[in-house]
Amino acid sequence: MPETGLTTPDETGLTQEDSERLEELVAVVDRGMMAFVAVGNALAEINDRHLYLITHGSFEEFCRERWEFSRQRAWQLMHSASVAKILDQENPATAERPSSEAQARVLCKIKQPTLMADVWTHSVETAPVDRRGHLAITAPHIERCRAEMMGETPDNGQPVVKVA
Repeated sequence: MPETGLTTPDETGLTQEDSERLEELVAVVDRGMMAFVAVGNALAEINDRHLYLITHGSFEEFCRERWEFSRQRAWQLMHSASVAKILDQENPATAERPSSEAQARVLCKIKQPTLMADVWTHSVETAPVDRRGHLAITAPHIERCRAEMMGETPDNGQPVVKVA
């Protein structure tokens, strides 16, 4: 099994079919982690083109009745999706992109696209490695990088060392 570090199916009592199913399910989760971009882009188009008027009087009413979330939640998703587009434009050389809405939401606080890309790059470059050997680019890590680069005190009250 690639990149899992798990034992072989023979050692666990699981079958090759179980192993293949695991890979299928992992792929579903991986795709789902990026779903926030597709969802945010779809909501933006519904809002921008006023498509909600086909069935509802307002975008807020449409979101509330259709998915039981507020206009604010819809805007969070739309802004988070816009981060991916900004990073593609500002920093195409960095292959790593936010894989969760929580990561993107931290970057939404940054209004200048160039600074957003710089914070993301710094976050990727300074991220710790988790026990599986993957970068642990968490929302709190991105927030610390954002605060450092913007000369702010992070939420944890620790002093900030400004990045040159």
